[in-house]
Amino acid sequence: MNRSKKIRSGILITFLLVSAGAIYAYREFNREKESVAAMDAAFKVKAADLIRDFTSDEGSATGKYAGKVMEVDGILKETIVTAPGQMTIVMGDGVSSTSVRFSIDSSFVIDPIGLTPKMGIRMKGVCTGYIPDELGIGADILFNRGMMADPDNNRAIK
Repeated sequence: MNRSKKIRSGILITFLLVSAGAIYAYREFNREKESVAAMDAAFKVKAADLIRDFTSDEGSATGKYAGKVMEVDGILKETIVTAPGQMTIVMGDGVSSTSVRFSIDSSFVIDPIGLTPKMGIRMKGVCTGYIPDELGIGADILFNRGMMADPDNNRAIK
């Protein structure tokens, strides 16, 4: 092979590799996460049991629940709306100051008007961790990509 054919082959291979990398990067950048609504819950627990698990053995509970899709039944403490499309549902067991916080998935809209404190609700989301009580104001078990577990209470934004 002469020198010009080697250069052309090298340029072609480089172009193909750069093109493949660009296509991969484009797909990854524009990839959408699977909706929690389509995922099966790995655990279905009561908020009181979840709080008890985390407060009694944080390490074991974190290993068991972190990163898992869960359905949690509990008592609504409060609904926090920080901006349009940004909402946090706070659940508890009615006894302790520890709470279970669901950051609502922005692809769903939940009407906070129908949600009143002390009502029973069921939420679904991905457990992201635990913030222990170091200031005496209560610990938090955190969930993201949250939604109401009853699909009639969720409206997907199209």
